[in-house]
Amino acid sequence: MTTLWKWITASVCCGLVPIVSLLAQPVTQILSAETEREILLELQQDPDQLESFRDTYRKDGVYTLSMMVEEALKANQTVLLQRDELLISEEGVVQSRSSLLPSANFSMSFDRRESRNTGFSVFGESANSDDTSIDNTYTNNLSLSYRFSWGDWIRYGQSRTNQSIERTNLHRTKDDIIFQVLSTYFDLIQRNHALRVFKDAVDRSKEQLRIASDQFSVGKLRQVDVLEARQALEQARQDLLEGFFDRQTTRTDLAILANWHPLSVYQIDMRFPQEEPGFRVNDPEVQQKYIDKLLESQPQLQELQLQIESSDQSIEAARSNFYPTVTLSTGYNWTDEDGFTTEEDKRLWNLNATLTVPLFDGFRDASGLEEASLRKQQAQLRLEQARSQLSQSVIDSLRTVNETANAIEIAKTQVSVATEVYNIENNLFQIGRATSSDLAEKSLELTRAELVLIQSRFAYNQALARLEQTLSLSLDWSKPAGAQTIF
Repeated sequence: MTTLWKWITASVCCGLVPIVSLLAQPVTQILSAETEREILLELQQDPDQLESFRDTYRKDGVYTLSMMVEEALKANQTVLLQRDELLISEEGVVQSRSSLLPSANFSMSFDRRESRNTGFSVFGESANSDDTSIDNTYTNNLSLSYRFSWGDWIRYGQSRTNQSIERTNLHRTKDDIIFQVLSTYFDLIQRNHALRVFKDAVDRSKEQLRIASDQFSVGKLRQVDVLEARQALEQARQDLLEGFFDRQTTRTDLAILANWHPLSVYQIDMRFPQEEPGFRVNDPEVQQKYIDKLLESQPQLQELQLQIESSDQSIEAARSNFYPTVTLSTGYNWTDEDGFTTEEDKRLWNLNATLTVPLFDGFRDASGLEEASLRKQQAQLRLEQARSQLSQSVIDSLRTVNETANAIEIAKTQVSVATEVYNIENNLFQIGRATSSDLAEKSLELTRAELVLIQSRFAYNQALARLEQTLSLSLDWSKPAGAQTIF
């Protein structure tokens, strides 16, 4: 795929590739069908040749943000592996719990003995009788035993803790994947809006070239103005082409995250979930609430707390090696020489109690206890370090949300100003009182202002997604950010 992409890119730059090769990356109608067709025609391509290619990997329907997240989580290999780890830990709980229960066994054996006497001589006398003897013996045994060891109880607790750790790891894995999907989804929206901005810039450059040609024909503008207008149009088309390929690359990334074929053709809702900044946090008390929320529910901190709990259990398990072990067992045995009858030939009942006291094991248990204590200290230090880092991450995320929200307001103002300046310059250009380079500069400033607004909205949505990941929240992206209920 990498080699094919390089070949396509190089060929496009040389203008040698037909439409299907040019659009080896998928195309979808995230713009309107009419606008998309206009873009392809602007790139001197024939949209009709794409139809068979579109049908090959087409997915019907419009995929919302929640649907893309669901697709990503449904078949993600990392999530599936983590789920298997959780299932393995659950089986470990069952196995460790079995050592706390008594064991019962029943055994039965059958013994058959057959002997035959034929003619023989005893003291010179002969015997011709033929005597056959058959003995059948059934032996049955029922036993019940129970082993009490404090270490078995500790190990059972450890298996439960390990299960909780695996469940927390699964939660963290899902949070990371959700953030990747959100970030890529927002990036695709950004690329799409940028593509529309580049298309508008091409339209303005076309109009500029038309006016420059008309004004040159009547002697109001110079030939250099026409050349500058044509150069501005070529630059706008180049920006449109680069924006087109940027969008296609992002589409492929999102398809891979959703576990689809990289060339899948699909439609998504191309509006930013949060178009306007409706969420800001400037109050220190509210920021502290977010930090408290983090300390309460963040999976990474929960995992570290569980590791400390597991370390405590490891210490207790190491100490249990110094404790005695008691084993109780009882059994009932009976033997029947006639099969399953009510009268047994022999019965035996036994009761056994065993006390095992450890005396010396070469200091192995003492070393294990010291190791468990050191590991607990490490876990405590990691927890404190993570609390400090994540608390700072919450503050940084909230500050980024505030900054990007303010950036949207500033960018909207800049777009309004740039639009007004461009209109004024365009009016002057139409009457011959402005040059092509002046108008091209104002058009470029308008394009940049519109791109900054798009990037600001992308950054704001991504900042909210980062806050969601940091706090391990589940925001409802279909609602305005200011309407989210977090506490």
